[in-house]
Parts: sequence; structure tokens; C-alpha cells
Amino acid sequence: MRHEESLYRFAAQVRQHLHQEPELSMQEHETTEYLCRQMEAMGCAVTRWDDLTGAVGLIRGAHPGPTIAIRADIDALPIQENSGYPFPSRRAGVMHACAHDGHTAIALTAGRYFAQRREQLHGNVKLIFQPAEEQLPGGAKPMIGRGVLKAPDVDAIFALHHVCILPQGEIGVYPCEALIGVSRFRMVVEGPGGYGGEPHKGTDSILAAGEIMDRVRGQLTRCLSPETPAVVTFGTISGGEFAGGLARNVALSGTARTFSLPAWRQMRSFLETVIREVERELGVSVSLEYEEGYPPVYNDFDAAWLVKSAAAECLGAERVKVIRGPLAGSDDMAFFLEQVPGCYFWWGVGPLDGSPMRAHNPAFDFADAAMEPAVDVMITAVEKALVHFGPGEWRRYGG
Repeated sequence: MRHEESLYRFAAQVRQHLHQEPELSMQEHETTEYLCRQMEAMGCAVTRWDDLTGAVGLIRGAHPGPTIAIRADIDALPIQENSGYPFPSRRAGVMHACAHDGHTAIALTAGRYFAQRREQLHGNVKLIFQPAEEQLPGGAKPMIGRGVLKAPDVDAIFALHHVCILPQGEIGVYPCEALIGVSRFRMVVEGPGGYGGEPHKGTDSILAAGEIMDRVRGQLTRCLSPETPAVVTFGTISGGEFAGGLARNVALSGTARTFSLPAWRQMRSFLETVIREVERELGVSVSLEYEEGYPPVYNDFDAAWLVKSAAAECLGAERVKVIRGPLAGSDDMAFFLEQVPGCYFWWGVGPLDGSPMRAHNPAFDFADAAMEPAVDVMITAVEKALVHFGPGEWRRYGG
């Protein structure tokens, strides 16, 4: 099922403008201005803030019903574009290399569709344009703190993300967990050091750092269920002054990743337990800086079922992929989904000829036409949501 061609042309125009004017996380001032102008032209009630980029637009239907939100991330990456795209970035060293220009264009286009039909609309549609998905601590939590899920209360929320492994025209849906939770840490091991010829008289911070890494690897499988996928990666290590001495200071940094929300919350205390053991046994002191990132993204099963149904209706069942395992990326859409039910689904942008394609690199690009199926699916999913969800409750769909 296709919508009117004017919608697709609008999506392409929005994407091209945003692609040419990318802005980094929490610097999306002109992007916010542009989106506010577009939403005001549609007749949306617009909310924005002086001290936070991003904005919210509310389309109030003429008839009572639930409030369904569409969330899109609006920030770009610090990458110099070399894509060959006909409307390249005009800003040196900044590029929409993760399709946030497309995410935003799709959400705004869906908003345009519903704004043109507000007299027939049973319920409300809320457009949430979120800053800073690419940079911790992210923009979702500040927006939630400003009440974007209130007044009126959001009953369900939907978002999409491009994926290169699916070709253009396909949609991927996860019925449960969709993305991994990721946090970052830095440790500094400190001790008085000593002479390499008399190691029994000093402390060896390199030895202690190695012990920490060994114990983390060995004990992680003993503190979590075998059914809980989790991994701690040490990505950097540096320390020592010269070959004949015992190192006084060693710095390590890495990431903790898991698909389990309880395990994600447990990771810091697990690392601290290991650190305290090594401190006692080897006579060093260890500091830990732990930056809690984004938790795992959990889709509501019924919301995912609804998206799957909408995609099958729009594209045909053969172009809808039900994916059983989450991907290893992360997204602060997780914070919205902790508050209200919803679905974060995948929109295929891979070339139809199967040639390789990667995001977060200077050559990233996708065809504007790739947005058309995503526009159709997002609109249809929200239409179904407005019928099947009641205010303040989650009505089981398809069950």
C-alpha cells in the first residue's frame, strides 16, 4: 500500500535539507529551528526549550482516543563526508553518517500525513525529535525529564533505525529485546612500584591489572545466569615507566555489554567486587570511573506484532523479517521504552544489488526512495495503534 507521491517528495526534501546541514549532539540548534518551522506550518502545537535542543510537536485529533508518539533522533557525527551523495554536507567534518536525517524525515512526513487528517483522527499523534543519541549520556532522559511523554500521556511509542544488512524495501522486527545495553569504564591501578630484581619487596600494578582482567573474564560467568549474554571488553591498557621496574600506575578502559537489563544494572557492582579483591590481595589501590550508557532496548511483544502486521500489509509478508536475536548496538530509545510500551524496528537501506554498505563512515549513503516503504509502515503502524490502544492502557493486539 502506497500513499500519495507528495508525501514521498516531502520526505526527500526534508532528508536532503537535513543532510546538507548536519549538527553534532546537543548542538542541533538550526535543525531544531527547521523542525519547529515545519511542525508549526502543519498546525502542530510545538514545545521546545531554551537550554535543550530538540522539540516536540502535538497533533490533536478532533475525536478522543489514545496518544501515540513517534520518536526520531536528529544528531549527526563528526565525520568528513565522502559519499558522492548529490546533496552532500555543507559543514566540514560533520555528516549524517547514521541515517538520522532519514529517521527525522520519515517521522516528520508521518506527522504531515496525520496533521492533514486531524478532523478524522481519533486520538493524538506526538512527534518527538530527540537530540544527542550519538553521544552519552544522550538526549532521551533530558527530554523525558521535561515531560515529553506527558500532557497528554503517551500510550505507545514507535521509532525506527536504518540497517544496512536488510535491502531497501524490507523491514526487520524484534519481538522482544532489540539492542544490547552498553556502559563504559576506566580503571587506574596504583601502587608504590619497586625494583624488578626484588619484586617481592614492591607492588606490581601491571600484574594487578592483569589479575583484574583475568578475574573479570572468569568470574562473569559465575555471577550471571548461563542464559544471560554478557561481555566485558578491555579495549585499552597503558602503564609502566621502564623495563627494569615494577609499574606504579596502569590505566585500563573498556566496555560492558549485555542484553539483560538486570545484568546491565549489576555490571558496576560486579567490577567493584573484583577490584576490591585484587586490592586486598596485591596491595594496590584501584579507582573506577563507570559511565552508565544506554540500557538494552526492549520491545513490547504486542507492539512488535503490530509493526509486523503493518509492514506485511504495506510491503507483503515476504519483505518482513522477524529477527530472533538482538544486535550489538545501543540506543537511548531504551529510556522511552522503559516508560511506555512500544517498538523500535529496523528499516532496510541496503543496496538492491547486494553491494556492501556500512554506516559511521565517510562513504555512507542511501537512496531517498528507500524511505518510502518506511513512511508507509510508520503511518500504518500508528493508524493501527490509534484504533487498538486505549488511553491509559495497552490493549493486546493480535492475541
